[in-house]
Amino acid sequence: MIQSLERAFDILELLDRAGRDVGIGVQEISREVGLKLPTVHNMLKTLTVLGYVTQNASSGKYCIGDKLCALGMRSELERSLSEVAEPLARKLNKDVSETVTVTLYANRTWHTLFQIYSEQELSVRVSLPVNKNLFISATGRCILSCLPKGELEMYLKASGMPGEDWNNIQDVDSLRKALDEIKKRGYELYRRKGSLGIGVPLRLSRSGIDAAIGVCMPESRFKGEHKKAVVSALLDTAEAIRVIMEN
Repeated sequence: MIQSLERAFDILELLDRAGRDVGIGVQEISREVGLKLPTVHNMLKTLTVLGYVTQNASSGKYCIGDKLCALGMRSELERSLSEVAEPLARKLNKDVSETVTVTLYANRTWHTLFQIYSEQELSVRVSLPVNKNLFISATGRCILSCLPKGELEMYLKASGMPGEDWNNIQDVDSLRKALDEIKKRGYELYRRKGSLGIGVPLRLSRSGIDAAIGVCMPESRFKGEHKKAVVSALLDTAEAIRVIMEN
């Protein structure tokens, strides 16, 4: 048995028993699990960065985070996201007459939750329902822009830098700058062989789901009033999904 892993779960179980509204101070955690304060501090820091533990800003006490709460309910949450997002995505599909895709992040992999196809003769469809490379799609990049710092670091450790897959980005600072630009802009564009993907992050932190919604279309149609209408409708749809899921 790996002792450090066992101790980390001891801390998580202790926080779970305490309840999210109460929390526990670091000295009490140290006493209850029988670990020295520096060791507890380090474990809590790691668990907080990864999103499994959170610290109350006023009391300084620790409690379980949204990500941990969501683990046991992931299938239910994904089903809930699908139920909320699908009718709104169908409306978006009807309004802009383009293919709409909702994607999510699980096990450091990009997944297509569902896709609603355009009925236009010239249309674009997502060909890979699962992909470990989040750099090569607009929705994948949007998901990366919203990941907690610790989870982003774990993804980069597994995947490496995007390099040729995204503006030849080779270092963390350049990548963070690109991700911050997505947050500021509110959407991301990805062009490939005449097709265009427009993605918008679905910031569902309270639900513990990292997801995005996107529109896929021939690049030739992304211009003028249609371009404005697609971006505006996509942003509005993402916000509508977020409001329902987070309330």
